[in-house]
Amino acid sequence: MRRAALPDAMSRGCRAAVAALPARTGAHCALVLSMLVARAPSACEGVAVESGWVRAAPPGAKMTAAYFVLVNRGQATATVTHLSAAPPLTATLHATHVHDGRAHMRALETLDIPAGARLEAAPGGLHAMLELADQPLAGPVTLTFHCGGTTLTAELPISRHGGD
Repeated sequence: MRRAALPDAMSRGCRAAVAALPARTGAHCALVLSMLVARAPSACEGVAVESGWVRAAPPGAKMTAAYFVLVNRGQATATVTHLSAAPPLTATLHATHVHDGRAHMRALETLDIPAGARLEAAPGGLHAMLELADQPLAGPVTLTFHCGGTTLTAELPISRHGGD
């Protein structure tokens, strides 16, 4: 009897345990595990954007930044895998750190938000870099956080100082 294909989400230990079972039992286990993986909570479940703003860019600027507060009220860590922004802008997550008295930015591949955590993106720290199109921003920016197959969207106002 042919063995069922095992879901990619299974750990190596689980794969080994299922593979050691008789073919029929292994197929049943793989089916049950596939159903559990398909019903897992979404990656953004429980995450909310509490506040946020986009720094107004001076004329001719090619970049600006967005700042926000993310709160994870869910039961599991949520991972932001990338950002998108509208109007069409290139958006990437960055973190600023100081080394030898100099500030350095680095792009982040992902951003983990632990269960129960509150992450604040603020000037001089975590932020979203926005590459501007040829025209200045005229209205709010819609920032979309992509968490696995789900998204979380927030409309952020443009501000000179973040609260005006």
